[in-house]
Amino acid sequence: MQFLKWTIASVLGLALVLIGGTSAVAQQDLDATKTDSKHHKVVFENDQVRIVRWQIPPGESTERHSHPALVNVFLTDIDVQITTDDGKTVNAKGKAGDASWRTAGTHVVKNVSDKPAEGILVEPKNAHAAEMMKVNGAAAIASGK
Repeated sequence: MQFLKWTIASVLGLALVLIGGTSAVAQQDLDATKTDSKHHKVVFENDQVRIVRWQIPPGESTERHSHPALVNVFLTDIDVQITTDDGKTVNAKGKAGDASWRTAGTHVVKNVSDKPAEGILVEPKNAHAAEMMKVNGAAAIASGK
C-alpha cells in the first residue's frame, strides 16, 4: 500500500513538473525581448534578475509576447489596452511612478494614448526572489524605498 501511495505521488509530481516546464518553455518562445524587440529591451541581467525597459509609441501595438511573473514600474502615465490569449481585452491606466505585481502571461498591448507609454519590468529568475518581490518589492518600489 505504501508503495502504491509513493508511486501515485511520484506520477502526479512528475506531471506537475512537466506541465510547469511546458508553460515555461512556451513563455520562453514568446519572450518579449525576442518576439517584440521593437518595444522591449534588456537593460540589465544577472543570475537573479532581468530588467526590461518597454516603450510603446502612441497608437502602436506590441507583437504577441509573454512575461514571467514580475514587477511593472511605470515611467510615464499610461493608457493601454491589453488583449490576452483568451480573447479578453481590458483597459489599464497608471500614473508615472506606480508599481504593481503582475502574474505570468501572454498578451498584446496597444497604447491608446496620444503620448508614449514607458516602463520598467523587474523579472526575478527564481521562485524565492519572485516571492520576496511579490511580498516586499512592489511595496518598496511604490513607496520609493
